[in-house]
Amino acid sequence: PRQSSAELLQLVKDKQGSWCDNAWQVITPLFEQIKHHPFIMQMADGTLPQNIFKRYLEQDAIYLANYAKEMNKLASMVEEGEAREQIRIFVEDAMKAEKALNEALSMEIGHDNVQPMPLTTEYMEFTSLYIESGNLPMAIAALLPCIWIYNEVGKYLKSIEKDPANNFYHEWINCYTSPVMDEGVPVMQRLANKLASEGSIQLRAAMRHAFVRSTEMEILFWQHLL
Repeated sequence: PRQSSAELLQLVKDKQGSWCDNAWQVITPLFEQIKHHPFIMQMADGTLPQNIFKRYLEQDAIYLANYAKEMNKLASMVEEGEAREQIRIFVEDAMKAEKALNEALSMEIGHDNVQPMPLTTEYMEFTSLYIESGNLPMAIAALLPCIWIYNEVGKYLKSIEKDPANNFYHEWINCYTSPVMDEGVPVMQRLANKLASEGSIQLRAAMRHAFVRSTEMEILFWQHLL
């Protein structure tokens, strides 16, 4: 079939820059939506209702438990060497920090044992599909948005946070701008770029599609809580 001008332009970009740079350009409009999402804006000024944040923590705990398992499986799929060890350490440190934060905040505002929302289940099934397939490039493309976007959201929130000393959500913001996240995300990006550069145009396009879909579900995750 004849390719559209947008598709042809993307093919040119694929040859000019890194896969991660191009993937981020594609989701830039989505990230602008995230930056202006009520959930994010209310975290910045501390006005997010705690009952909504409680629902977030409950769903996030379910998602993170699954995400940790998938990230460990992803690390095991990487060839033996420095990259594999870096990912393993990052997964261990990042998941430990996120779990500790989630538990500490849950103790303050309460926590119920709940079932996953349909969107939470859909997101987990989407990423698990690629993990279980053993397709490393596709798996990393689907799992990368979670940690990359949260790291960027944390940086953005820190830049607009109005009253850090009195913001209940300040520690959450700090978690996603910690050295663990700042140093770990590039490890994943380098691997994604390497795998994409070794693959075909079709693989890079498929990776980008998975990356975009995971980004869309990050937005929907917050939207379904409001």
